[in-house]
Amino acid sequence: MKNKRDRIRPLRCMEGAGGITHCSSLIAHCFLVFLLLTSACTKIEEHEAPVAKTEELPDQESWNSKIILSEEGIVRCIIHAGHLQQFEAGEIAKIDEGMKVDFFDEEGEHTSQLTGREGEVHQKTKDLDASGDVVIISDDGVRLRTEHIRWEHARQKILAPGEVTLSTDQGTETGVGLEADAGFSHWTMREVTGHSEERFGKLPKKK
Repeated sequence: MKNKRDRIRPLRCMEGAGGITHCSSLIAHCFLVFLLLTSACTKIEEHEAPVAKTEELPDQESWNSKIILSEEGIVRCIIHAGHLQQFEAGEIAKIDEGMKVDFFDEEGEHTSQLTGREGEVHQKTKDLDASGDVVIISDDGVRLRTEHIRWEHARQKILAPGEVTLSTDQGTETGVGLEADAGFSHWTMREVTGHSEERFGKLPKKK
């Protein structure tokens, strides 16, 4: 009795009209299905090129400059800037290093000095914003420490909206929200959160 063995049938190809060859076999069909599945699963991803941000450039730039703000001919504020950038569109002058501000009263007498990391001068209103380790020391021995203050030129007031530490020869008050004149002869704190006996003495008069 002869064993029946499956024979592998050779690939049959028939050439039809126009020179197109037709092949009929399981291998040909599998290969065709593989191509269809591959093309169906292929995903083309398109990535848009990132748009580079253009940095705003100042209209003017200067070093070791001074801005003097006056009221009715009397100097009320002198702003010292290690590096100053002026932007005409927003009418703003930005200070990013060497910031120091001297304040004067209505008679032109020096009352206090401010230091901070950076600030902005609003040229239209003459208001001043200072931020970053802001310290104001008055000639009468009051020291304010905070992170941000605004000097309102029209009212001649210093506003510190955040956490503040105010030290005098009577002790130190900590709290939130402070308003004062430039010489700190009058000041109010919206919320007092602490008190300590740390004192800050009156500074000697400059000769």
